[in-house]
Amino acid sequence: MSIKLSVVIPTLGGSQLNETISSILQSTLVPDEILICLPKFNELFLEEKLINKVQIIRTDEKAQVLQRSIGFCSARGDFVLQLDDDVILEKDCILTMWQFLNTNKESASVAPVFHNKSTKAANYYNHDSFFRKALYWLLNGDSGFQAGKISLSGMAFIFDFQDKKNSINKVDWLPGGCVLHKKESLILENYYPFNGKAYGEDLIHSFILRKNLVNLYVHQDAIAFLDFVHIKHSLVELRKEYYAVKYHCILMSKNLTRIRLYYAIHFFRFIFDKIIDELKIILKNMRRK
Repeated sequence: MSIKLSVVIPTLGGSQLNETISSILQSTLVPDEILICLPKFNELFLEEKLINKVQIIRTDEKAQVLQRSIGFCSARGDFVLQLDDDVILEKDCILTMWQFLNTNKESASVAPVFHNKSTKAANYYNHDSFFRKALYWLLNGDSGFQAGKISLSGMAFIFDFQDKKNSINKVDWLPGGCVLHKKESLILENYYPFNGKAYGEDLIHSFILRKNLVNLYVHQDAIAFLDFVHIKHSLVELRKEYYAVKYHCILMSKNLTRIRLYYAIHFFRFIFDKIIDELKIILKNMRRK
């Protein structure tokens, strides 16, 4: 039988990949091939029992989008799932997304809803708090929060859909951690113009897909799990993130004022937090004396 479903995973070879591969193999719909895209000088920390379940593609460079695009070019499936190496799939996740795409005659890609790996629950926010309303106004003016949409600033809103009865939602963007595509919808070139961590690559990818007339959906009955860990950026990384998001805004012809103000606030908050941390250290040392 010809290959029907492929999974493409760009990775640096970390041990977290074991849990990801195991969840794929335990799925209700098991893919016909799992392509691991690994830089040629990186070691793969994959358990021996899983090695023969995957195909390893060595890449000349270390770059998430580039590695993924090489995997896309090698994938033989009629449907191709892009997956990050730290995402865990609920057993029916692939099947639910595949059934939707297989019966959908339009050009389309679909993503699951991400739940917290530790709590198994979706992350929801109080959108009515003063702080969040102020943030949403900064990002999107009077329209405020709109689940799954790209704001006036070019920043994306999470998939906190208020209508839980409508399981399938058309959106402006899809998170890069887990997306199922029809093969003809794949973007085969490296579209990310920056080095280092691929900040905002999912927004850029989604823009190109929509430009190619591919409709984007989130399926609330498809669930994947991820550790939601907040990592404080250094100023260097914050700057890289800003330029990546700014690039996306320019692609979408967005006014840059909102995004500049948003990151200016982040910058001053970063400086303030650093000052507070230093003061705490000074006070702690004074007490010891």
